[in-house]
Amino acid sequence: MKNDNKKSSAFLNLFSGYGGVLIVLILFIVLFSLVTKTFFRKDNLILVLRQACTSGIMAAGVTCVLTAGSINLGLGAIYGLSAMTAALAMTRAGVPIALGLILSLVIGCLLGAACGLIITKTGIPAFIATLGVQYIARGLTYIISGGTTATLMNDPLNQIGIGSLFGIPYPIFYMIFVMIILYIVMNRTKVGRYISATGSNSVAARFAGINTDKMIMLVHMIAGLLAGLSGFVNNARTFAATPTAGEGTEIDAIAAVVIGGTSMAGGKGTLIGTAIGCLVIAVMGNGLNHIGLNSYYQMVLKGVLIIIAVGIDGVKKRAEIAAQMKKAAQEAAAELAASQN
Repeated sequence: MKNDNKKSSAFLNLFSGYGGVLIVLILFIVLFSLVTKTFFRKDNLILVLRQACTSGIMAAGVTCVLTAGSINLGLGAIYGLSAMTAALAMTRAGVPIALGLILSLVIGCLLGAACGLIITKTGIPAFIATLGVQYIARGLTYIISGGTTATLMNDPLNQIGIGSLFGIPYPIFYMIFVMIILYIVMNRTKVGRYISATGSNSVAARFAGINTDKMIMLVHMIAGLLAGLSGFVNNARTFAATPTAGEGTEIDAIAAVVIGGTSMAGGKGTLIGTAIGCLVIAVMGNGLNHIGLNSYYQMVLKGVLIIIAVGIDGVKKRAEIAAQMKKAAQEAAAELAASQN
């Protein structure tokens, strides 16, 4: 029995860091390299990295949101509306690229703030509030675009998405920059500790003097801002902004974040794990496309990965709670024995 417990503990410890998700990533790479000759080619691997980095920027914001114990299902629509607004401003109004980027970031941030405001001021659950914002933002995207695609054949703009430095695609640098900044904020600042405390136990955090509403607002603003950035980079990468851009991207981002080890229950987020999770999702999608698997089956596999990741997190949480209760019982018994003596 003890050996079984040790094996179970070792299994959970493997997935408590980055070991488990790294193993999954390596297995996917080896599998797809063996079954198709086109996967493990330099041009395809660069494509995978571009795709992973574009979604990774949004996923970094999702990591903050989940760490705070919230969720945002509207980020894909925010991504689409920000991207379309910036694209139309640049193509129809002649707005410079820099102002187009700022516009995309501002719209994303404002919509993220709207999500946070609705959640904190009305008491509407984050799931419902952000779902409502999703429909509003998606509808506005179709309204301003007239349901048509905005073509972006602008070399300086396109270089933002397809350019490279020393053979390394620019989007990789964008994601690394975002991850480093958020890593510092989440792990080296008081704000990061407050966000984690809010996700761990919002009631206790409020009693400790933390403005939890402010933390919820902040993480949704960060997530909206990064959704806007991700949408702008995708505009540059694909040479176009479509009304459907961003559909389902929030689910991919949440999947990558959860697979990377961030807890859906809040209080625990890992940006390094998120980056690896994004690679897992990108490699899986690209590899399955190369072997010709229908996209519907890909959705099934993503769902399975999410369930496994959340299930492992749930088992770990229960094990931690059991250990804490056992420790508390032992301490109480020791105190009782000491008082009797």
